[in-house]
Amino acid sequence: MDFFTEINNLSTDIKSLDATDKNLKASIGQCKTFIQSHFPFDHQVFKQLDGVTIEPRGSYFPELYSKLKIEALSDAKRSLLNFIDVTKEEFNRLLIDKPFEDIIKQDESQFVEFKSTLCWDVKNSKLDKKTMGEIIMKSISAFSNSEGGVLLIGVQDDKKILGLADDYKTFKNGSGNKDDFELHLTTLIINNFSKTFAKDSISIEFPKCDKKEICLIRIKKGNIPFTVKISDKTGQQKEKFFVRVNNSSRDIDDLIEFAKYIIMRFPNWK
Repeated sequence: MDFFTEINNLSTDIKSLDATDKNLKASIGQCKTFIQSHFPFDHQVFKQLDGVTIEPRGSYFPELYSKLKIEALSDAKRSLLNFIDVTKEEFNRLLIDKPFEDIIKQDESQFVEFKSTLCWDVKNSKLDKKTMGEIIMKSISAFSNSEGGVLLIGVQDDKKILGLADDYKTFKNGSGNKDDFELHLTTLIINNFSKTFAKDSISIEFPKCDKKEICLIRIKKGNIPFTVKISDKTGQQKEKFFVRVNNSSRDIDDLIEFAKYIIMRFPNWK
């Protein structure tokens, strides 16, 4: 059972709890034990639970005490559920910097995406550097415009490892290699974003899995918004703004929604 399945089960259990001291105290302990297995004990995800209390203080009046106790129990329950949400975000943020061996175990999410190739159209068995490249740039922009993330090229959606052999063959009349792949990828990133972005916001690695080389791209959370040009069915390129929504990259085409997102996500951008 993966992290998200476990923590979603924990969240469901807490939502169904009766407001009793015993159950809530047990849940607080369960949260700490569970999170401790994924984070350092002194990590900031624990700070939110430090102030959780289910016992009101300073009252000797039974009716008032009962009322305060119910309110305290409700607050504690909300705190536990909020703590779980914070923990999910923190886990994802830390996941971006984790070793490849930890990342490949994850499913696609707001912070992780798998793509089969950069140049070779697997579905139609043909070379299509333009379309496939646009798909990769779309994902990179969505991660940057959101909270950052990790993109793996050479891995199918179902986590089957394809490797980069088909992509390598698209360079130098079939004799291309990792260096040719990286040069092409870096050029695409510079042309779609900037040299500074390629230098400061992107890191590229080539780990091996099942004896096949794949490409791992770590994308930092961006400080400014980026759009990318994507070809429509007629071949015309249109500038689009993408963000991560759960496990996919989606464009925001409504102007009011776009403006609200920019103000919220990039408050210091001018």
